Amino acid sequence: MQKPLGERVTVKDVARLAGVSVATVSYVMNRKRFVSPELTRRVLEAMAELDYHPSGLARGLRLRRTRCVGLVLSDITNPFFPEIARGMQDAARTAHYHVFLCNTDDAGDELQYYVRALRAQHVDGIIFTAVRQEDAPVLRQVRDDAIPFVLVNRRVHGLACDFVGIDNEGSAMAMTEHLIALGYERIGFIMGPESSSASAGRLNGYQAALQAHGIALEPASIQAGDLTPDSGYRAAQRLLDLPHRPRAIFAGNDAMALGALDALYDAGLRVPADVAVAGFDDMAFASSRTISLTTIHQSRYDLGCDAMTLLLESIEQGRTEPREVILPTRLVVRRSCGGTPTE
Repeated sequence: MQKPLGERVTVKDVARLAGVSVATVSYVMNRKRFVSPELTRRVLEAMAELDYHPSGLARGLRLRRTRCVGLVLSDITNPFFPEIARGMQDAARTAHYHVFLCNTDDAGDELQYYVRALRAQHVDGIIFTAVRQEDAPVLRQVRDDAIPFVLVNRRVHGLACDFVGIDNEGSAMAMTEHLIALGYERIGFIMGPESSSASAGRLNGYQAALQAHGIALEPASIQAGDLTPDSGYRAAQRLLDLPHRPRAIFAGNDAMALGALDALYDAGLRVPADVAVAGFDDMAFASSRTISLTTIHQSRYDLGCDAMTLLLESIEQGRTEPREVILPTRLVVRRSCGGTPTE
């Protein structure tokens, strides 16, 4: 739909083709007011079709801040993520930025799809909350495109970038040592996905504590889960089927610990009298009087706030040297492990 040679294409032509007002076209070009992703797409497509290049646009739309950032989650139904998202959103709103939320269901092809979509929206930066080692090529492409990004909770080895998280290994070691101090030596462990650096760190901490106390590690005492209650239930069943069932179960997150509690209940076992249970993350349900789960507390809200702070620092100050923020954790003792409650 290009105009005849010699005829100048105007903003009105772009607006007519995109089906929007002239003001909306102007907002998309100057980035002074938020325009929805759908309208932005229509305007940009119309500009491309008409080969419209207003004065100054040759520097590229990416050189202009959109004041929009992307937040990529792996599973919005996982109760671990909403507090992180809230912290990010609050920090972004304070700085007058908008957040586009993407949910990948922990699938690599979905991650690629949303990265492409966010690039098409010319976001100023991206926060990734749960990447895997195999996602490294996608992240390197984001870096090569000069889009600032921050990893939260999980690292990708060999990739220098901003990171916000906790000491997973040290925290898991502290929990295992707590269980050992209560007299438990047969401690089963339910780990998360092997591709997760956070899950790997928690497994390492569990193993290091056993080794430090001279307790033999039985390979069958480690069962895999996928961070969901159902996987925790099935993993706990496998632990209970061992010739010498564990006297305590340490789950790599609270959701799997919740499934383990259900498995013990269905097996007619008492918690903690027959089998103690501990989790990790201190999700909202962990403090319920009916669950009273011993766990490792981490401030997910602060994870989100700090990640957005790092991202905006890169966007607005042009910082390129990678930084990392490691937030503190604390052991919270409740009824499920048989220890003296700390809250």
